[in-house]
Amino acid sequence: MKRREFIGLLIGGAALSPFQGYAHRGHGRSTQTANGYDMDTYADDAYEVVKKLDLNNAVHIGHSTGGGEVARYVARHGKGRVKKAVLISAIPPSFMKTDKNPDRVPKAVVDGIRDGANDRSQFYKDVTIPFYGFNRPSAAIRENWWRQGMMGSIQAQYECIRVLSETEFYDDLAVIDVPVLVMHGEDDQICPFPTTGARSVKPLKHGRLKSYPGLPHGMPTTHADQIRLIYWPLFDPKIGTRATGQPRGGFASLAFQHAVCCRANQYTF
Repeated sequence: MKRREFIGLLIGGAALSPFQGYAHRGHGRSTQTANGYDMDTYADDAYEVVKKLDLNNAVHIGHSTGGGEVARYVARHGKGRVKKAVLISAIPPSFMKTDKNPDRVPKAVVDGIRDGANDRSQFYKDVTIPFYGFNRPSAAIRENWWRQGMMGSIQAQYECIRVLSETEFYDDLAVIDVPVLVMHGEDDQICPFPTTGARSVKPLKHGRLKSYPGLPHGMPTTHADQIRLIYWPLFDPKIGTRATGQPRGGFASLAFQHAVCCRANQYTF
């Protein structure tokens, strides 16, 4: 998710400051590393940020591939630090068609996305059409998506397609023992709702599904006000706490997707 989506999700009625942010390795202004492009490392990187900020009692929000990162992070590192999680238009439980999951996105489609790396400038313009539902009656910002996409490492972006399409999250979802809100547009042309959002809530011990007829993959931007109404009550006015109980900022990983970490209040979903 791009920075504009992140800001659009947060503003509206209350100040969420201080906030900390980071970009996935190889994306944004983060170091363009030669390796580490896998979901375990994404989650481990997030954990390093959480440890550095000394955060506890947090709500993690992830969009698209970032939702997979949140699921892996909470399952892998969240014990005692995570209060709740939100997965928005996310890739879990799995994205690409396999023998085990024959109704997922065909590999030929994924390979077509990979081929976009041959002309990523054009790719970052073309992908906004299904991402934001431009082939439906809707509106969104395309140039900012393109600008931020072009900032990142082409290797990181190419590898991210493999990570998002080939990683499965069944085991992660099954071990998460905190409340998880799954939010998904029913007209998602990137992560089809019937095979991602509708399925990911089932293995969760404390999962709740909120679906949106007609909304696209990029609904945090195209329908930011509507999306905020659902998860805004999760946030305490005091954003973030240290493990010691002292106030501390939350964090966000600003790349194609994001994960947000804030202090939770007593709102129950």
